[in-house]
Amino acid sequence: MKFVKAPDNSADWPFALFGGGTIQLVVLAVVALFLAGLTLRLLRGRRGGTACRWKRDPRARDTLVRWQCAACGVDAFTSDGRRPKECKRHMREARL
Repeated sequence: MKFVKAPDNSADWPFALFGGGTIQLVVLAVVALFLAGLTLRLLRGRRGGTACRWKRDPRARDTLVRWQCAACGVDAFTSDGRRPKECKRHMREARL
């Protein structure tokens, strides 16, 4: 009985796995990268992008407490003394 060595096709496994050509493999990689980017963007959106770090104005003695974000620099006011729950940087300025 004579043993014959099998051909070494270990470098071709991605092509054989997805049924053939380079184009299908490239398209699959692009779709995977797109989905990964979309997932990361959605997860970042849930957190609100850059998280605001609210600092209380020590001079505030009125019923409204002034807070300033250290990350984006926007001002916000609360009446209960607690820091704001969401970033206010996308809100428009009020006109009188």
